[in-house]
Formats: sequence, structure tokens, C-alpha cells
Amino acid sequence: MPTKRHRKCGLRLILNALLYLKKSGCQWHLLPNDFPPYPICFYYFQRWQADGRWAHLNKSLVQQERQQPAP
Repeated sequence: MPTKRHRKCGLRLILNALLYLKKSGCQWHLLPNDFPPYPICFYYFQRWQADGRWAHLNKSLVQQERQQPAP
């Protein structure tokens, strides 16, 4: 994802937090302290969901996972 400005929290860290939430099913306010504060993560999730970026990221990750050979 292109970045146009300086951020306090990296987008990769925010994406990791969102993937953690998706996998674990925990509540927003129970995110571990290793991730950015949950209001920041929630803001990006809402923004990415509204513009379709979240669905595109999810589709891309699923395609990459399916293309990897089975162990």
C-alpha cells in the first residue's frame, strides 16, 4: 500500500493487528499491547472496508495461500 504521509503506527503493524483480530476473534479493546491502540486499528479497518481495500487484501492473501504447495 502506498504511503503519502508519516504515520506514528506502521501500516504493516495495523494489518497484523487486523489479521490477529480476524484469526482470534477477540474484541477490539482486548488487542495485545504489541499492536497499535484499538481506535487506530478500528479507524483503518472501517476506512479499508468502505473503499473495498479490505476485501481486496483478503482475496489476495487467500489466492497466495492456495498457490503454495502442500507440505
